[in-house]
Amino acid sequence: MAMATMRSAFRGAMCLRVRTLRASGRRRTLQERLRTLVGASEAQVEVEVAVDGQPKVDLDQASVQRLASDAKAAAKWALQGYPIREYELSVVLCDDSTIQILNRDWRGKDKPTDVLSFPLATREEWMQEPKETWDEMPAMMGDLVMSLDTAQMQAEERGHGIWDEARVLLVHGILHLLGYDHEISESEAKEMEQEERRILQALGWNVEGLISASSSQGSIHGNLENDGDLPGDQPPQDAGSGQGNTMGTDPQTTGRLAQADVTLEMDASSFLPTRTFAFTSTRASQERLVDLVAVDLDGTLLNSNSSVSRATAKALAAAAASGVRIALATGKARPAAHNALRTGYLSVSGGAPGIFLQGLVVHGMGGTLLPGEYLPSSIVQRAFDFAKESGISLSGFLGDTAICLQLDGNLKELHERYHEPLAVEMHSVEKVLSAPRVKKLLFMAEPETITQELRPHWEQALAGVAEVTQAVPTMLEILPFGASKGRGLHQMADHMGISTGRVLAIGDGENDIELFRAAGISCAMSNASDHVKSFADHVVASNDEDGVVDALERFVL
Repeated sequence: MAMATMRSAFRGAMCLRVRTLRASGRRRTLQERLRTLVGASEAQVEVEVAVDGQPKVDLDQASVQRLASDAKAAAKWALQGYPIREYELSVVLCDDSTIQILNRDWRGKDKPTDVLSFPLATREEWMQEPKETWDEMPAMMGDLVMSLDTAQMQAEERGHGIWDEARVLLVHGILHLLGYDHEISESEAKEMEQEERRILQALGWNVEGLISASSSQGSIHGNLENDGDLPGDQPPQDAGSGQGNTMGTDPQTTGRLAQADVTLEMDASSFLPTRTFAFTSTRASQERLVDLVAVDLDGTLLNSNSSVSRATAKALAAAAASGVRIALATGKARPAAHNALRTGYLSVSGGAPGIFLQGLVVHGMGGTLLPGEYLPSSIVQRAFDFAKESGISLSGFLGDTAICLQLDGNLKELHERYHEPLAVEMHSVEKVLSAPRVKKLLFMAEPETITQELRPHWEQALAGVAEVTQAVPTMLEILPFGASKGRGLHQMADHMGISTGRVLAIGDGENDIELFRAAGISCAMSNASDHVKSFADHVVASNDEDGVVDALERFVL
């Protein structure tokens, strides 16, 4: 992968999955995965290593392969007790300037550090995936970013080699990906320290774990990370489990959190910001008309740069702190929605409620996965037969994963730009039908093809048996009959014990109309079509003008 592409991914959209590596041929086939898992007695780990920036350490292919092998070994030991299936881990080796940008943007600390961890899912989320998909879809551990410049400095301070230090940082970062966090409490730190020691000893790596070494060295993540804040620097740490957030450490974090104005914890440490914000909420709780905000992503919470603005994150912080719960209501798959929020000031962990795949995947209180619907196999077969004959891009969503006949440019864009799961190639309609049941079908084509050909064809063909809807001009979606975000809202609100009459719905697309109908108060973004606006109670500013802030200030804050 070209360095310019890597830098763009990190410094622009902040999409830390090394998606292009997987989409350009390095991804193993289903048959290879199955051969790997047959007879396996331990977790199987696939490691992708990329290099960003210009580390001062000399890197050759042998060094990269050695580090990949070490990462795989460490991850296998860390995953003991987890389901026996395949896992994927991304490791990015970079220089101090690159990790400083990440540390600044994600943790509010404008200085280099040694390692950052970006979890993609929790153990609970992995366990909620249908077991029949385990052989086909790897569990995504997340991304581990390591500065070789800082690692070299720490290796010299601690009296061992650079690759010994890399092993220490790999173990530490992998444990963060699995939810360990030494900042939460002394007991949590002790547990993580013991895990570090167990893994290092099991692998025969004669080095001290990062937490244990810090007791004598005085800092867990190096002197550059812990030498005091820059003027005005506010560390965006949360007081919860840290799942779904960038992991890094600072020995003074606990004290700073006690003094912070607010650390956003939407719905019991589930929906979390990557920064700490001060705010003022003027609406008394007894006057509040809203208990839950259901907010769309594309065109609503996300601006034209596909990110969440600071003002929007700050307003959500104020809403959550006032007792209002926040839930996503999107057509995206759940991992895609969570990844999309990584482009801004928010991230989401496994305990968050939410409506995904146009209401076909609903998570209630505590992130509980609620019963969902599927498309009839006859419709799935007709759609994939049509795609095969016409050459039009089609992806079938199984829940958090997706399948296709063959990857093409559109489906790769669906993954890279819109954060949707990279579809697994099935190569034939027969294999599609033998896969786990499909919840949603998504065609992707030019807007004219959608409006002039695909939509008229499928609306006529599926009248009364399935729903045909659009969220963006280049995509047409087919859902089970009656499925919608509105139905998903009823299901989620009922599980949470909240009346839909006390829900504020915010959206911009045709697929938000039923959401508007189900909610007590509805707000359409000004960038919505006139047709969509006609179904909303109110129209607020556009997604590029912080329309979500406008809605929250009117009805919540």
